[in-house]
Amino acid sequence: MRRPIRVFLVSLVTVLVTSLILNSALAQTRNVLDTLKAQKNCSIFLKAVQMAELTDTLTDEGPVTVLVPTDDAAADLKSAIDAGNIDNIYRIVSCHIISMEALSANKLVESGEVYTDGGTITVKKVGKDIIINDTIKITKADIKASNGIIHLINGVIIPPEETYEEFFEEESEEEE
Repeated sequence: MRRPIRVFLVSLVTVLVTSLILNSALAQTRNVLDTLKAQKNCSIFLKAVQMAELTDTLTDEGPVTVLVPTDDAAADLKSAIDAGNIDNIYRIVSCHIISMEALSANKLVESGEVYTDGGTITVKKVGKDIIINDTIKITKADIKASNGIIHLINGVIIPPEETYEEFFEEESEEEE
């Protein structure tokens, strides 16, 4: 009676380990864009990337680091999309991309100040949380892709040259 149980357990462990290895290998064969498409909560950011014509940045050889606001935290980005202002969308999305580097969450913290394609951000550790620009938290870190790394965040990074209010006032004036 013990032999069938042992065989079953060994088989089960073998299947689980094989599955983990294959899933890990598959995840790393997808580029950043395809990895984001597989996430269930990044559709607003993906639409903004497409509108800003930055899909090549996420599919090229890389490396690239992308800070992706989840759909439930992307209201500011959705507002820019709804307004149809491609320049503002481009500026916002650029603040979420770090070209030419694949930075883990720990490397971001070690850097302290990081240059994105859209400006400089600050990154620090507060307790167990990794915080960007004093208010945005990395909610899921170190999602690996073949050409870079993704971190999900709970906010939208607004271009640093402007305050939040100025950015959206400018957007409103352009609509008129």
